[in-house]
Amino acid sequence: MEGIAPNTEGLEHRVGDSVGMVTALTPELGYAMSAEVAEETLAGGVPAWEVAVRRGPLSTERAGESLSPAGLMRLARPSSSGSPHV
Repeated sequence: MEGIAPNTEGLEHRVGDSVGMVTALTPELGYAMSAEVAEETLAGGVPAWEVAVRRGPLSTERAGESLSPAGLMRLARPSSSGSPHV
């Protein structure tokens, strides 16, 4: 369609602030901590990565690596058994 362009900045912000992003942090945090981070994210309206960093188990750098496109693609890579690697 002519004259229509995506709002990439707005989309990046919405995806980055989504509580669903805690799923990508689960390999680093573990299930129990991820659930706590998700709960706090929903209650406080703070991005999951910020909650995880503030709680201490994750550095800002590691959160950025885990949530980067390359980090997210590693989650989708099949393991040797053929099931997704998570």
